Amino acid sequence: MSHNVTSKSQVSLIDLTALVLCRFLPKNAGIQVCNSWDEAELSEAHVQYAMMDAFATWSIYEVLVNGKTGTAVTESTPAGTPI
Repeated sequence: MSHNVTSKSQVSLIDLTALVLCRFLPKNAGIQVCNSWDEAELSEAHVQYAMMDAFATWSIYEVLVNGKTGTAVTESTPAGTPI
């Protein structure tokens, strides 16, 4: 099943969130690439990062399966509007 969301074979979750949900997915590069992901207990920042990824992924799935669309981002949308 094709939804024609993107013509790229590889697209980031940030880009998919923008394309499908019309929302900004904040990503902290310091958390994304740090070695702390191997720790037995994650910091609150790591948990929040993982939760945002999971929520964005689930939301994209819901839109693609159910055909609902997000609210479009326009020039008047405040910078950093979260998903």
